[in-house]
Amino acid sequence: MAQIIPFVPKREVDAFDNVNAFIEMVKNELTVFGADLNWDAVTWNMSDHVRFRSGKPHNLVWRNWDTTRNCKGELIKAPIADFAKAFTRYSEGVKKTKSPHRFINSFRALERVLLEMSLAPCITQVTVDVLNRSQALLSERYICGRAEANYLEKISTFLNEKMMLRCPPFQWKHSISRKQKSNVDFKGDGTDKLPTDSCLYAIADIFHSSSDPINRVAAGVAIILLSNPCRIGEVLTL
Repeated sequence: MAQIIPFVPKREVDAFDNVNAFIEMVKNELTVFGADLNWDAVTWNMSDHVRFRSGKPHNLVWRNWDTTRNCKGELIKAPIADFAKAFTRYSEGVKKTKSPHRFINSFRALERVLLEMSLAPCITQVTVDVLNRSQALLSERYICGRAEANYLEKISTFLNEKMMLRCPPFQWKHSISRKQKSNVDFKGDGTDKLPTDSCLYAIADIFHSSSDPINRVAAGVAIILLSNPCRIGEVLTL
């Protein structure tokens, strides 16, 4: 296995410089997937590195969100394309797996969301909102989407730890829960646990009519947690 070189970001430079330094290090100093890897190729051939039981390799195809089994989308745009390649190569060097392609769908979703938000397709532009929208996009295409959301979370953690974001550091956790195998009627069992309409209107009234910032923050947090308890991680970072 190729020896991995840990990437250490520099605090005295900005996020864009750290991203570029990371890409250059991975591109020029690592030998994961072979020292002769064609970095600019649309498809990275994985036949010499990993195979499934069928004997067929799962190649890495650097095309965008429109890509399916029956359709070839456009190439992932620069500069996020180079970061996606670097992150994939680096991650496989840190821990070799049988699925080096596992992060591609997450990067495809991130690129699509950034473009839809009229932002540059650059990884430094990622925010909590971008991640939430990317998670929603992945959930729409893939059953459950939990695996893809986990990979998205790992990307977020890496970006924050390596100081590669333009926004202040944050902690993001995906909100897709594990499917439970049970015959319980969750919808029926949960109805009686929901807050009443009068409670919701009361909280909204507190937020709207109160001039006390503390009351407004408390009411806002209450609404967030009532609508989606999994977002407690975001609340704690405020």
